[in-house]
Amino acid sequence: MSYAGTLWKGPLSLLFVAACGLRSSPDIEPVSDDGASGDDGMREGSCALPYEIPGSNVTVRGKLLQGSDASGWCGQDEGPEDHYRITPSSEVDVTFAFRSDETTFEPVVRVTEDGCGDGQGNVVLCGTEADQRAYHVFLRPGHVYDVAIDSPQGTKKQNYAFDVVYGWPPIDACTFHEQAIEQTPGNVFSWENDLSAGQGHADGRCGGPGRENIFLVRLYYSGYIRAYLETSSDFEPILSLRTNCAGISEVACSSWQDFSEGYTELSHYVELAPDQSIPVEYFLAVDQTGHAGGNYRLTVSFE
Repeated sequence: MSYAGTLWKGPLSLLFVAACGLRSSPDIEPVSDDGASGDDGMREGSCALPYEIPGSNVTVRGKLLQGSDASGWCGQDEGPEDHYRITPSSEVDVTFAFRSDETTFEPVVRVTEDGCGDGQGNVVLCGTEADQRAYHVFLRPGHVYDVAIDSPQGTKKQNYAFDVVYGWPPIDACTFHEQAIEQTPGNVFSWENDLSAGQGHADGRCGGPGRENIFLVRLYYSGYIRAYLETSSDFEPILSLRTNCAGISEVACSSWQDFSEGYTELSHYVELAPDQSIPVEYFLAVDQTGHAGGNYRLTVSFE
């Protein structure tokens, strides 16, 4: 059973049952067999006229009939597509989970910040495994997000249904590295790894659509955590310190754009309350503003 299937049938199902549904217009018909959008793309569900997704949990249902306005780096998306728009009023994590019993093709979900169409905007999510897993993304106010439901070449008149869930994704929506980082006086943690190209699980205020390594950090006393990240030339590094998988749980982040190509660092003071249970768990993500991957070296120290 797919992750997407278990997501909507699980504890969140009460939210989905209560939500109203959206549907692409059943009156849209393809103007030709080759998937041409017609009218210069001015159709409902196109980049120019996307359907609106409200700012509350909802189930979206539709049928792909025509049009191919855009594609993404992850591929498998040369077939018909529908476009939706989300305009968040505050910072929020949003999860997209396809219903496997109502989706009749292998969907691609693509989210673009402030743009739609090839070469426009910033692609913050490009997922080709949407029929196997739920994808979540961190959205920011002051931006408009295009949500494309795309398909492989040759797809015709296929149905889809997906749940849109606002709020923190569960902790197991992220994949964590097996190596934990322990806070001890004078301890220096060092780790090297290679990340392959592809879509990751976590992002935050500094971005982070690409694959990442997320390390559990166990803290035993108040103090500074300092992290230094060096990467290969194609790896555009980000460091993110958070208390959960959710982007909204991020307490600090840094990007190579604030330092130099292939390098970033992060310094954050964590104040532990006297009555807190010890250890306190944080998570440190080695992430990237792109999706190319590459080699990195992480160094972490405590004061």
